[in-house]
Amino acid sequence: MKNHNNIGKIYKNCTETVKNKVIDIDLNIEDIVFENDTKKNFLLVGEVQSGKTAKIIELIKHAVDRGYDFCIVFGGVTNLLNEQTKHRFERGIPNEICGRKKDFIDSKKITKNLRFNTNNFFYILTFLKGSEQIKKLNNLFMELINFNTKKVLLIDDETDYATVISNKHDTAIHKLICDIWKSVIYGKLVLVTATPFANILSPENDPLYFQDILLMESNDEYTGSKFFLQNAKKCYFQLEETSKKNISSWENAINISLANFLLSTVLYKEKFNDEKSEFLLNIDSEIPRQDKAVEFIGKSLQKYMEFPDNFNGWLKKAKQDKYKDVLIDEQRIMKQIMNVINQIISDDSIIWLKSGESYSSGKYDYAIIVGGILLSRGITFKYLLTELILNARDEKNSVDTLLQRARWFGYRKIHDRYQFMSIYMNKEISKSLSESNEAINFLNIKHKNSSLKQELEVFQEKKLKSTKLTGKPRIQKILTENNNE
Repeated sequence: MKNHNNIGKIYKNCTETVKNKVIDIDLNIEDIVFENDTKKNFLLVGEVQSGKTAKIIELIKHAVDRGYDFCIVFGGVTNLLNEQTKHRFERGIPNEICGRKKDFIDSKKITKNLRFNTNNFFYILTFLKGSEQIKKLNNLFMELINFNTKKVLLIDDETDYATVISNKHDTAIHKLICDIWKSVIYGKLVLVTATPFANILSPENDPLYFQDILLMESNDEYTGSKFFLQNAKKCYFQLEETSKKNISSWENAINISLANFLLSTVLYKEKFNDEKSEFLLNIDSEIPRQDKAVEFIGKSLQKYMEFPDNFNGWLKKAKQDKYKDVLIDEQRIMKQIMNVINQIISDDSIIWLKSGESYSSGKYDYAIIVGGILLSRGITFKYLLTELILNARDEKNSVDTLLQRARWFGYRKIHDRYQFMSIYMNKEISKSLSESNEAINFLNIKHKNSSLKQELEVFQEKKLKSTKLTGKPRIQKILTENNNE
């Protein structure tokens, strides 16, 4: 256990050395709330699917232990992600810490009759990152809480999306979070993301701009960008063409990836007796539209059942891609695949994740999930075996958007699941994934530099050919969905 009486001195030395831009890498996450500064902004960075929510839970427990009264969490940019975060908090945070009981508050509980008793309770407030929800929180908090006497931990999850401003645009969400943060006298603001490039490149005079960076370290079980690039021949499969205008190209992509999913499901089940598996289709809501993709998948599965000989061609292609060195009893495997298809149809487990829809990983034995933005931010698909990315942009891919789509990252070494995973993409995405890994490596090496922002701009200009670090946030889509809550 560290001597936290020296934390202020550690930070002072660190910030003097690098102009108040980085945190000492040896400090742990709890040091955020041990830090002596009355008020400070932190950027907490962890790779996609590396366990950031678990770190947030750990931080909240340390904050309450240090006497913090309110932990306000903007838990995501979609209803689905926000609900997932709330459920994890309910399971992971004890009902009582240091003699004070836990009380959860969300937007539905906030009324003018609400009263807070911070002597006997600590409060965890979880909100969707939507302008209407934050506005409600902001207005009532100004009336209900005297922040002059309260310690506040404010956590902005997925901070690079909808919160970040640039020189050309601002958002209602950003303004509202700024208003809340300005009203806090004693507290810490923790900006959490896997893709911090938009945050780093945003204006440094922004009230939400970070002062220190803390990089999360994942353990050896984590499989992220570097790991999958090292295993690219086994896991990444390049499609010839996935043109949005060429319907047959994306239909072929769906057929081959579905065949891979069904074959992988059966082989994985045989080896590990694991009944659950998931297939993700990440596709734009534009052409080809998600509803058409869902319809096509349903019809394809029916055709596989009715005309197994026709399906056999796709199955052989999938075997050649992934399992050419595996001895397979084709007749027996085909019978098991038909059983899996029959169960998918019977369970109606082709899920279209759109606004208002919910999904819990593991709800079905075999699930096929179709979506766009809702698949690309924070949601964990524990039983993922196959993912098909069809929403490649016509212009340069953004590193942050591409990495957020990488739902295959995570702790995939259990039962060697990664060996049965397949990711289908076009050649542009394949190139972009390699450059995205370079961007991650650059951040890991350079995050302590006082000139990080300037160096990142140079890196983007000189090193990235098929990608850019960040794109314009699709704010309108987020606001439209979140305000329907």
